[in-house]
Amino acid sequence: MNTVVYRIGEFIQDQRIANQWEYSTVKMMQTFQHHVAVFGQAKDLSFFDAAGIDRFVAYLRQEAELQDRYQD
Repeated sequence: MNTVVYRIGEFIQDQRIANQWEYSTVKMMQTFQHHVAVFGQAKDLSFFDAAGIDRFVAYLRQEAELQDRYQD
């Protein structure tokens, strides 16, 4: 399996042990992994070019309602 969500999960597992991540860091990364999974458009890492990142950020702001609350 080589999906982005799976690769993020592998990264979390490897890095949390290697870097002794706190629980809050693990939860933050798992939340990111969840949002990528729900977004569903990123089938592999090549999706995350400038346009792909823009689409993902737009999804986070509009669909997941994670817009920046501190805008001027």
